[in-house]
Amino acid sequence: MSLTTIVKGLIGQKTVHTTHLQGLTPVNQPKNHLLHEVCDEANLQTAYQWLCEQTTDSHPNNDVWDYRLNWPTRKAFVRERLLSGQFEFETVRLVEVENEQGQLERREVRCAEDRLVIRALTQVLQTVLPISKACTHVQGHGGLKQAVRETQAYFAEHPAHFVMKSDVKGYYAHISHLIINEQLRYCLPHEPELVRLIWLFMRRTTEFGGNYSDVERGLPLGGSISPLLGGLYLTPMDALFEHNKGIFYRRYMDDWIIIQEKRHSLRKSVKIVYDILDALGMQTHPDKTFIGKASKGVSFLGFSIRPTGLTVSDAALSRRDNKIALLSERGASNRRIGLYLARWLGWACIVAPLAAHALMCEHLVVGGGLTLICYDQKIYVRRTSDGNISVSKGSLQCTSPDYNATCKKPTTDNTSGTHYYKNTTEPSSYFKCDWVAGKGYTKGTAATYTPTSPPAPAPTHSAPPPILVPFSPNGVMGTLLLLLGIVAAGLRKRWKSNSFRG
Repeated sequence: MSLTTIVKGLIGQKTVHTTHLQGLTPVNQPKNHLLHEVCDEANLQTAYQWLCEQTTDSHPNNDVWDYRLNWPTRKAFVRERLLSGQFEFETVRLVEVENEQGQLERREVRCAEDRLVIRALTQVLQTVLPISKACTHVQGHGGLKQAVRETQAYFAEHPAHFVMKSDVKGYYAHISHLIINEQLRYCLPHEPELVRLIWLFMRRTTEFGGNYSDVERGLPLGGSISPLLGGLYLTPMDALFEHNKGIFYRRYMDDWIIIQEKRHSLRKSVKIVYDILDALGMQTHPDKTFIGKASKGVSFLGFSIRPTGLTVSDAALSRRDNKIALLSERGASNRRIGLYLARWLGWACIVAPLAAHALMCEHLVVGGGLTLICYDQKIYVRRTSDGNISVSKGSLQCTSPDYNATCKKPTTDNTSGTHYYKNTTEPSSYFKCDWVAGKGYTKGTAATYTPTSPPAPAPTHSAPPPILVPFSPNGVMGTLLLLLGIVAAGLRKRWKSNSFRG
């Protein structure tokens, strides 16, 4: 299909001509004005500070250390090449790293100077590119927190409406360099050098094991300017939906949600979405598309959104638990697992509403039953009165959630039946475990008496038991035991049958 498509209007029978330039507006400034802003010493210095923060733990052989050592000279040199139009990006090196699922994947690594220039471009362009306010992942547009909260508020007010939620299959990998280059040329008519630099950023050459390849489609995942270009690419869809009366529309990168009162109106919107994506060379992800009533709820941006409330989605909880199991199998320390959970809580708790009296990030976010994190008595997570998450160093030994000495599987005093767990700061004392309906066990007051039968030691495991995975040592052993059990059961059955006949 041609990039220019004709789709029906959302209001009445009005016909709207939609192209990949729909919704974009040119930036009218003197020629190369933005290029001089990119090369401004203050802008380059800000980009350099960002580079230093990003590379504090880099390998000693990384080129960033030489670049930082000679920064004054390097700054003058890169500024001169940018202004003269002679700057070229280096070949991108591919390295294999292990992802969260324990699988190897290739990631792009750029030299220090390329990263600095890309960051300098981002700092200038993010203030001028005409990206819709409905595209919330762009800096200054509200972010995930605002998108999820506004969506849930609309659900609560309009539970009888109809919703479409979806995302693009392989979004970054399928972005057309030609289309986005034309969008940039339209938005920046007086900045040919900036457009050239972004073209070189996209149309890169990669190297892996001595083999060189030219990339002709897709954006790199790690580039600081990639989210900005990803936001710009779907602007035609933003332009059609964000200002139409009776439509709620939000987008976060390639995830979007559309809510309308009537089913037939939503059908028209769905057709428009497919036409736009087809024109841009994209398609929806079949496993992540939902069309139905708002009253049924929807999973959006990792949260389960319903008219009655907001919780973390089952998929997000599953990813969290799988990550913890993977860290445990690799022998990660309690502190490392705790730090991961702290980051996870920082993501989850900024959105999910908790009871006003709950200072800890508890069951509404974690998914049922209060559990605790122990950070080697050094780091703990707390939900502050203003609703944010505080990650601090201190003496408080346990807060929420998961996988150390907890009330989840408490020890029991044989005489009274009261549940306890050890005070990790003072091993000779114990805490009571109070049962709260809907929450499970919570930490109570310190025990003031000595049980007649000392409680058994609290669990010391830092993660759930290892999952049996085929071809891992545990998986092979589990499979063998299962087969032996099946064989033994068959032999017993046959023996009984023969004995009966005899």
